[in-house]
Amino acid sequence: MNRHAVSTLRHYPELDGKTFLLGVGGMKCATSWVFDYLRGLEGMTASDIKELHFFNSRLRPPGHEPLTLEFVQSIRHFFDNAGDIAEEMRLNRQFQAAVDSLRMLHDDNAYFDYFARICTPETKTLCEVTPQYSVLGKEGFAFLKDFFASQQMRLKIFMVLRDPVERLWSHLRHLQDRDQAGDVLTEWPDLVRRRSVIERS
Repeated sequence: MNRHAVSTLRHYPELDGKTFLLGVGGMKCATSWVFDYLRGLEGMTASDIKELHFFNSRLRPPGHEPLTLEFVQSIRHFFDNAGDIAEEMRLNRQFQAAVDSLRMLHDDNAYFDYFARICTPETKTLCEVTPQYSVLGKEGFAFLKDFFASQQMRLKIFMVLRDPVERLWSHLRHLQDRDQAGDVLTEWPDLVRRRSVIERS
């Protein structure tokens, strides 16, 4: 099956007439701040975890592994730190969203199913922000258009930009934080040649 083909999707009446605000990046451009601001607005229902990674997992390039392990580790974290697991599963919305993220790897309907479930009578706009969506490419954004066209919603896509040199330096510091043994001051010429860094620049 064409990985960019939209499968048969159920219609979710709870989403009819809503606006879906999808943040696609960029990385290290204050998207977390923007997400926190948006989720506090009246009439806004945002995902319970900022980055659902649905589209970059669904449209991953050939040879790239799905994010299954990362989602499983996230769920395990909740189990390891839960006092009452049953209560955690019932009440913790972030835990529920992590489980839904895992479902989304195998069922396209799980994306809209999740947002239909967290919708309230006051919801006018739904929101999700995942910076990795910024590198989906032309085919990926064509998929986005068709995917949301399956529901009676208005899709609005936004991307936050930043001075490119400042963004790159912040990106390199982020890599340093993830690899304490590295040294961006000496390794930056090699780091800026990484495909993941180039794509996000």
